[in-house]
Amino acid sequence: MGVKKRGNQDGTFYQRKNGTWCGQVMIDNKRYTVYGKGIQECRQKLRDKIKEKKTSTSTTNFYDYCISSINEQLNNGVIKKSTYIHRIEIIGKHRTHLVKIPISSITAKDIQNIVNDCKDYGNKPSTIKHVVAIFLTICRKLYEDGIINKEIKRKELSIGSIENKKIEVESFEFALNGIEKIENPMAKMAVNIMLHSGLRVGEVLGLKWEDIDIKKCQLKVNRTIVRLVGIGVEEQTPKSKRIGEIVQLPTSFMDILLDYKKSSKGDYLFKTNGQFLAAETVRKNIKKVFKGTHLEKGCHQFRHLYASHLLKNNINLKTIQLQLRHVNIATTEKYLHELKGDIRNDIAELNF
Repeated sequence: MGVKKRGNQDGTFYQRKNGTWCGQVMIDNKRYTVYGKGIQECRQKLRDKIKEKKTSTSTTNFYDYCISSINEQLNNGVIKKSTYIHRIEIIGKHRTHLVKIPISSITAKDIQNIVNDCKDYGNKPSTIKHVVAIFLTICRKLYEDGIINKEIKRKELSIGSIENKKIEVESFEFALNGIEKIENPMAKMAVNIMLHSGLRVGEVLGLKWEDIDIKKCQLKVNRTIVRLVGIGVEEQTPKSKRIGEIVQLPTSFMDILLDYKKSSKGDYLFKTNGQFLAAETVRKNIKKVFKGTHLEKGCHQFRHLYASHLLKNNINLKTIQLQLRHVNIATTEKYLHELKGDIRNDIAELNF
């Protein structure tokens, strides 16, 4: 190609060695190329191509566009497969209404109708807020691509107030006594680790012995185990892709781990005969032992209890946030350096 020449928002143009011209334009992350005897011919062909794409896009319904957008997020590595499946399921629940909406004419009223549907389903405000966030992200892309003229904002919607419920937690000792009653050895150890580390259940199930440093009383979170509908069990990176985050364990817990290791076979703590311990198995054991208490609600309650126990032992709140590996751009990244040295020792010496 010869000298490169740019047009006014019409694309990029090149004069070829044989004297003819080539024009290129990007539409929806796809490159389109045309050829002509002169630059004006190329420019007109690109304008026709852009007009053609906009016309076809404007007749696309909102449901198809949402599915396409979520597929793009997955293919570009923006979201995990588990998140992809979750969002596809949410979008699918509103398909009947979404297929009737051309994307070029979508307004806040259409998103409010989604909100109203959620209310009819009996969804809580917190759930509705989550659903709305998914659709508003897609609408933002419509606005950025010039398909709609006005960005739809959350403040235009009537979602309802989100209650700030205080999470009640039983005592640490109560949880320890209950764990001793769990009959399934693997489930028992999984809950024990959740209680003593604050790990999420999928992160616990994905632990390998090489992730645990017995001498330093530490473990690294390198993976999580998820069960995908229609696919099965899959290893994924931890939440927010923060691989290798260190969590300090209390020294008093290491003997329990070592004792469990004697009967453990293979690289993984919770995998036998090629099968991972199912999170549902852990939940069933929790519900059986802690029936009638707040802990029966599930695995995540042990994460709350762990945080509460650290707080009661005067561990710095920022350190707790780092132990739990909460990812918050405004706070967590700011305190990554704090969980070192003496602070880790404070946690190691706690009386669990």
